[in-house]
Amino acid sequence: MIDGPAKGISAALNKGLQQISSPFVARLDADDLADPTRLGKQLAALEGNPSWVLCGSDVSRIDEAGAPLGGMTSPTTPEAIAHRLWEKNCLYHPSIMFRREAVMRVGGYRSLYDGAEDYDLYLRLREIGELASLPEMLTAYRIHSGQVTQDPNRKYRQIADAVLLNALRKRAGIAEFSELPKELGLFLASEVMAALSRPETQLSPRVARHMLARCKKAGAEIGLAKQSLVRSALSHRNFQETLKALAL
Repeated sequence: MIDGPAKGISAALNKGLQQISSPFVARLDADDLADPTRLGKQLAALEGNPSWVLCGSDVSRIDEAGAPLGGMTSPTTPEAIAHRLWEKNCLYHPSIMFRREAVMRVGGYRSLYDGAEDYDLYLRLREIGELASLPEMLTAYRIHSGQVTQDPNRKYRQIADAVLLNALRKRAGIAEFSELPKELGLFLASEVMAALSRPETQLSPRVARHMLARCKKAGAEIGLAKQSLVRSALSHRNFQETLKALAL
């Protein structure tokens, strides 16, 4: 047990990493369960694939009493994960094992993105190595009303949008975000519009549409960004997305 003042999830994770000397680190939240074979299988996978810096797994879902709620799967190959990460977070944080050196090399977790701190980490890790996942349910993920993902306002989704938009800025050689405003909607709408104007960032119209829908739900004016989205969808000759963008 490591005690200390509450400064958020990223600060807590980094404090733990500072106390660890082993080359491999496994994540598990306090209310989740690991299959007895999980650590051995992930360790073997990482030792057998030196290019992998992280290994996740599929997860089963359980309710507060431990009753099963079905499973959730991830892409498994580094190629499939690298592709999907440019659209959304596709790995389950409580299921992962990673190389400590790699996580420390990219700067650990970043408190700026608490709520989507794992997604931010994955996008940075993929710059230095491969991420993979085992097609087995090796972690039981507990669903309960107090977790971030059950927040009815779903602010974590907008933080995840900020993570992806920040990574796209970095990909284009533009300075990363130094802070996020308290009201994210208008800020993210303007960033979506900017990303759509940079072909090299490869923000798909579908992903941009979902981002703008969340901005609109948060009360932000998205008119100019919507126009950019319509132009982008038309330039991709994606007429279905064009109609969906017009309907925003």
